[in-house]
Amino acid sequence: MTLSRFAALAALVPFAALQPADAVASRGALPTLAWKRCPASLTGDWPELGDRLRCATFDAPLDHAGDDARTIEVGVVRIAAAVPARREGSIFVNIGGPGGNPATLLPGLAAFFASADERDPVHGDQRRLGDRFDLVGVIPRGLRGGWQMHCLDGFEAKHRFIPTHRDDANWQLVVDDAQRRATACASLPEAPHVNTLAHVHDMEWVREAIGDARIQFLGMSYGGRVGAWYAAIYPHRVDRLVLDSSMAVGGRYLDNVIASLDGTLAGFEREMLAPVLASPARWGLAGTPGELDWRARSPHALVRQAWYTRMSSPQDLAAGMAISQWIERDGWRSWGVLSRKVEKTTFSTDPGVARLIKQSARALVKAGSALDPDAAYAPAGADLVGTDGDAVNLATLCNDDAWQAQREWIRARIDRDAFTYPTDDGEHAVELLACAAWPHHRVDWPDMAALGKRADMLLVQSELDPVTPLAAARHTLQRFPRARLLLANGATQHGLFAQSDTPCVEQGAARYLLDGSLPDAGARETGCTFQALPDASSYEYYDYDD
Repeated sequence: MTLSRFAALAALVPFAALQPADAVASRGALPTLAWKRCPASLTGDWPELGDRLRCATFDAPLDHAGDDARTIEVGVVRIAAAVPARREGSIFVNIGGPGGNPATLLPGLAAFFASADERDPVHGDQRRLGDRFDLVGVIPRGLRGGWQMHCLDGFEAKHRFIPTHRDDANWQLVVDDAQRRATACASLPEAPHVNTLAHVHDMEWVREAIGDARIQFLGMSYGGRVGAWYAAIYPHRVDRLVLDSSMAVGGRYLDNVIASLDGTLAGFEREMLAPVLASPARWGLAGTPGELDWRARSPHALVRQAWYTRMSSPQDLAAGMAISQWIERDGWRSWGVLSRKVEKTTFSTDPGVARLIKQSARALVKAGSALDPDAAYAPAGADLVGTDGDAVNLATLCNDDAWQAQREWIRARIDRDAFTYPTDDGEHAVELLACAAWPHHRVDWPDMAALGKRADMLLVQSELDPVTPLAAARHTLQRFPRARLLLANGATQHGLFAQSDTPCVEQGAARYLLDGSLPDAGARETGCTFQALPDASSYEYYDYDD
């Protein structure tokens, strides 16, 4: 991830006008980083990295800009350059979220670099990066490896699946769940200081402690905001900046959430709905284009809840439409009845398509049989980053941006989204309501003018990324005239660098990080056809749902 799906309203207040950036980070004595072997519980076991993989903690000021004498423990993970004699500096990496822990990704990234052959035309420069640069991950406040934010441990939501339970009683449960989350986390004394601005200042402390005059930066998804804020506040401390699948730099969280919802909808329409509407008879469907479009976007409530996370193909959509129609025509009986009907039905006159739809229909019925529609809803991937990641996500979102406080507005928005986005679960309502109840003041945003004066920065983007769509990258490209864009045409994945065999992306981003070389001098946007990595070659990375 990438972000949770939530909405926010923010107004820009230039931070640089309030206090010189270097004065903020230089308050107090800089830490001494005592590097030790990383616990396997934090990073996993990486014998191939040997002594290169090390972790440390330090006590950062709780409030970098204030007179508060309290401190907070912050963790750092580092993979040292593989060839110390050729070391040139550090690449600071942020994997996104908020709530993603770099300790879960950096070792795999370093091992991937180390496995590349220098002669490889696509990945050779990545081997040279691993040989010459340390990879450094400053662990965001609240995550495992430093002080942990435990405010959501044991939290159990009580509301049901929002898009199909929009009655007053369930909405009150949504409001109550959001309030409980906000109260539990905002009550911690550290809560106001878990935000992007504090993390950026922690990064600067680590840079000074390591001793590099300047750093390179690689940020993924929300990591794009981190890199942009760091470069805006400390413009003389960052050399080369790569933003991979980034949220719109300088954009509000609301803008990025809507973009993500729209991107996911566009994927549904392109990959599932369009093939079905182009040849409905082939998919065993009958009706006018308008009728079929409505049916595709308005499945029966039980089908939607059971199937919304599993739809990825035209046959999945066709199966959902068929079963929805059966329930609406014959009334609800049981999933067992539907299972028997699936086995008796020939879904298409095309035997191959009929077989595909039947397989999808069986999977749908199986998912529905395991579903209790009246039970409290657990979002798909809810345990992806752990409860500390969820807490950090909430605090960062609420502290970074101002929020719409009117519950009536929020409910109207969620009701609209339930009809507009058929594959969404509506859980952004919980984040929106929780941040509306958040009692702490939003941090002051940095003035992005310094970022606009940079000589360059490089954006990496999938053409069809549903989480941070191409429009976000082009928005950044338009706002910052010296930015460049590397585009993987036809790609849908979120997170590209060292995650593909796409030549212009892998070569271009690695070469830029290595020596500052920009692709195609004069061209602001460079694209090439996406090439996937062989499955066995990919290191572990998660898409924290944005």
